[in-house]
Amino acid sequence: MKEMIFSDQFKQKVIGFLAFLVGRLLYFTLFIHEIRHPDIQPKEQYIYCFWHGKQFMPLMCMHRLGNQKHVALVSASQDGTMLATWLQAMGYKVVRGSSSRKAVSGLKKLLNAARQGYSLGLAADGPRGPIFEAKSGAIYLAAKTGIKIVPIGTAYQHAIQLKAWDKYQVPKLFSKSCLYLGEPIEVPKQVTEDITELNNYTEMLSNRLNLAQVKAEAFGIHAVNQVIL
Repeated sequence: MKEMIFSDQFKQKVIGFLAFLVGRLLYFTLFIHEIRHPDIQPKEQYIYCFWHGKQFMPLMCMHRLGNQKHVALVSASQDGTMLATWLQAMGYKVVRGSSSRKAVSGLKKLLNAARQGYSLGLAADGPRGPIFEAKSGAIYLAAKTGIKIVPIGTAYQHAIQLKAWDKYQVPKLFSKSCLYLGEPIEVPKQVTEDITELNNYTEMLSNRLNLAQVKAEAFGIHAVNQVIL
């Protein structure tokens, strides 16, 4: 059994490294238009949030946004090993866990990383959905650290959309792409003490992420001619 687990993990790591190589090559062929809200400060520490199925562009670009120290949250499942390997190859610090407030271990690691000056990146509806419904983890982190949340939207002129719960999108070669960074969200410290307020801010995050997505698509390159795999 241990040999089988080791073998599966090794395969995931190999796939992750190959994904890194392919992703980097793909990234350099894209025509990217980046739009930032004027309140975003170039060197400030942020919590970057995006939808799970839209994470390709944020993860490829986040390492050059704001400060130069970034940590990404990746599912603790075996499937997450592939993404973790990919991100580590790009220079990210990786934390394994969930974006739910109930995932205590992952949140503690992210809190520690934030206190060390890292900007954070996480899929608000990850790792298993429901799709386009933010979990409270990002709000909890923002309240505890005082770091603002930046909602991110992405759109591609041509993309492949996978037949998965998150409708994961990968841009095609040489596609025009848009990365939209929305207005930063500041979360008061006392939000963690009131479940109603926590839920209200979580719903706000969902709305801001949807707005960021609309803004990206409004640039005129909403993904068309998608191939469903």
